[in-house]
Amino acid sequence: MLPIESSVNGLLKIFCITSKGPLVQHCKSLTIDSADFVNIIQYSESRLIPYLHTIHHSEFVPIDVAPTREDAVFGQLTPGTQLEGNALKFFNKIGQVFKVRRLLVGHMFINPQSQQWHFFYFDQRDTDHLSNHWKKGPHIHFINYLWPKYTAQTLWEKFATGNPNISRSIHIRYYDADLMPESIHPVKKRVLS
Repeated sequence: MLPIESSVNGLLKIFCITSKGPLVQHCKSLTIDSADFVNIIQYSESRLIPYLHTIHHSEFVPIDVAPTREDAVFGQLTPGTQLEGNALKFFNKIGQVFKVRRLLVGHMFINPQSQQWHFFYFDQRDTDHLSNHWKKGPHIHFINYLWPKYTAQTLWEKFATGNPNISRSIHIRYYDADLMPESIHPVKKRVLS
């Protein structure tokens, strides 16, 4: 069996808080480290915590930027060929896809006895260190059974549609050393003397 690391206590506390106000306050002071999040998943799968874990990931590309069969002449070009017409359109659409697509990941934790559930989700923009839409930077979204508008099933179905708009979720600061650019990484930035 895996030992439970003390660093996950703040994250595990989320599963124990039964009132929305204290939960929101706790989440404001919390930073979830990616390693701790992986540990929680492993604890769930090892039955060290009484929650079952399931994951869903998908890629959502808006229909207006998705390349079509007619655009797919790009592969027929030879090196050095000037891009024009459908080939240029295809090339531009591919660039747009990388700008506007969403790579969604959702983690649901459910306690089968109490039916309490906790849902964490994010896309690649949420965990981006350089151009994050949240003023406090990289984050993941959180919502649980204390939100009366949702059940675990309705939330899961909404998320699985590919482009969910889940209202009133909490933003929790998120840290992943592997995703942090070297220019701002606290460890990689140090100069050895």
